[in-house]
Amino acid sequence: MELKTKYDVVVVGGGFAGVGAALAAAREGLDVIALEKDANVGGMPVNGRETFYYYGFGGGSFEKNDEEGRKHRHIFGTSPDHNNSDLMQIMLYKSLVENGVRLISHAVVTGVYFDGDRVIGARISKDGKT
Repeated sequence: MELKTKYDVVVVGGGFAGVGAALAAAREGLDVIALEKDANVGGMPVNGRETFYYYGFGGGSFEKNDEEGRKHRHIFGTSPDHNNSDLMQIMLYKSLVENGVRLISHAVVTGVYFDGDRVIGARISKDGKT
């Protein structure tokens, strides 16, 4: 598979902030790639197995993910009040795919290239290869 080399937005990190940034840019019609150093998106709420991840600030995709979790909790064995981290990861991936975000896992940014104050490129190492 050949990797496209030009994107409007490069998001470094696939935690909740990175996923949110990637989705916001994609929903504005920009061509987005997200680079995540780990295997999974979601950061600590997924990889750290946190069960309460938005600390009472409702709205947006959090509530949508919670509702989806309630619909499928019988599959994941979750309580109605807590999302399962596996389901959160699935929902984040689903949101990225539905919005056309290209995601590369196991991608470590090893360099950023500038033209003045504008970022014009990034070098990544994927699975130990640059």
